[in-house]
Amino acid sequence: MIIECPKCKQQFDGTEDLVGKTVECGACDHRFKIKRPEEEADKKVKLYPGEKKAGLERFGRGQTVAAPVNFQTTNYAADVNVSQVGPSSLKHTLMFLTGWGMIILVIVWYVIAHSMGAISDMTNEQRWTFLAFIALLGGGLVVAGSYRRRLIGLICVALTAFAMLALPIVMPANETVVVDTSDFDREIVEREIQLSEDDKMQKYKYEIGYEPVEAAVKNAKVPNSVSAVYMRQVGKYADVIEGYIFSKTGENDRPIIYPRGTGDRDGLMVILQPGITMDDLVDMCSTYGRILEVHEDLRLVDMIVNQSTLRDANRSQLIDVNHPEFYRQNLAALGSLDKLAVMQAIKRLALAPPIRFRDEIRVELNNLLEHPDDDIKVEAINALTQWANEGTNTDMLVMDACRGLIERGKMTSTCMAYLTKHQVNGRQEMLVHLWTQSPVDWQDEMKELGIVAEPELLNVIDQLDDLHLISAATILKSIGTAASLPHLQELVEIKEGHVQKTLQDAIDVIQKRL
Repeated sequence: MIIECPKCKQQFDGTEDLVGKTVECGACDHRFKIKRPEEEADKKVKLYPGEKKAGLERFGRGQTVAAPVNFQTTNYAADVNVSQVGPSSLKHTLMFLTGWGMIILVIVWYVIAHSMGAISDMTNEQRWTFLAFIALLGGGLVVAGSYRRRLIGLICVALTAFAMLALPIVMPANETVVVDTSDFDREIVEREIQLSEDDKMQKYKYEIGYEPVEAAVKNAKVPNSVSAVYMRQVGKYADVIEGYIFSKTGENDRPIIYPRGTGDRDGLMVILQPGITMDDLVDMCSTYGRILEVHEDLRLVDMIVNQSTLRDANRSQLIDVNHPEFYRQNLAALGSLDKLAVMQAIKRLALAPPIRFRDEIRVELNNLLEHPDDDIKVEAINALTQWANEGTNTDMLVMDACRGLIERGKMTSTCMAYLTKHQVNGRQEMLVHLWTQSPVDWQDEMKELGIVAEPELLNVIDQLDDLHLISAATILKSIGTAASLPHLQELVEIKEGHVQKTLQDAIDVIQKRL
């Protein structure tokens, strides 16, 4: 139980055993008798409001009032607002950051999407309403979160709100007129603002980025030597089309591609090649897309690329010769715009037996003999070695292609193998011509030509130098007949050294063979 001294009001802990006994206060030495609490409560005088003033005298002395002085005194008992000196609460911090984050996010989004984004169809009035709502909502959160500096927060929010409301003025909505008519079931119709033809052309040139073409035309030395193609939706196939146009227009200057559109979906290809008419350019572009417009004055073809004509076939069908679609897919690949895909298809068909689509594949290979790339021509001739059949014009086409390869120094032994296997007329003269230019490289092919090469060699053997004479003796040693002996014996008498030894060795071998 708790015991309270009636004089000093000091309280002590006690037990029930002290009830009815006289005790002495340890604080003020006052002696009093301990009574039960209920007995003490009955004797307390009841007080009512206004009868007696409550005092705090028992807690200490009253404060003394200092005398007035002429200097400023220190107020030690001033109350301090904890919220003004303590750290910001989590609630106010979140409100402040959320408000500014919302405002900044909307401003950035508006700048990015104001012309071709989610708000491109909104009018200026709708944009002002939207921005005002965001400014009010975000500004309210910022002001509420800036409880220590509400005035500064309010000023910053007001300036930001004015800047947001100025955005539709700096970046207005698209200049379109929306017409609401009852004759067409209240359908919304957009009418483009009437522009002059010059304004429309300038706008079109700006949209496609026509500046590189203008610069190329200005610097061109030959009139009409610059042309361009604007390829819409070309995507990753720009390089494939560039290679195709390059192969068709000649190999002087490669076309230049400038990426255009969002994510480089479109492309502007500038072709620096004289002699290309707009009709030729339209024919080439029609191979891989749909023509939209042809601008003769701009030397420009505007088209949409059909990517389905450029996609690669299933690789498993292309490389597995036992697959039912192997021949069909590789036949389609021969007509691809990608030179690499064409080259790989030719090489695969050269190793495959000609059991399906023989005529179709032969025709495609014949067409490739006119390809401007000599490497493709060589591979096509190699494939025709087994795909060509008798009674066609393939031999004549291959011979013409070989003549062109010889002129450019690109003739190979695989091309001569076709002429030898199919016994094409004129192969002997062609091989002798190649042999005279490089006897070491074509010596084995002369041996494979057989006895028909002997007359060709005997016709020129008297005019050969020592290097060619050694090669001719080596060839005649393998294919020579009795007709070669007089020529060789005559040369043995006038030659000496290694040449004489090679000629004599050829004579001995021919005589043993007779």
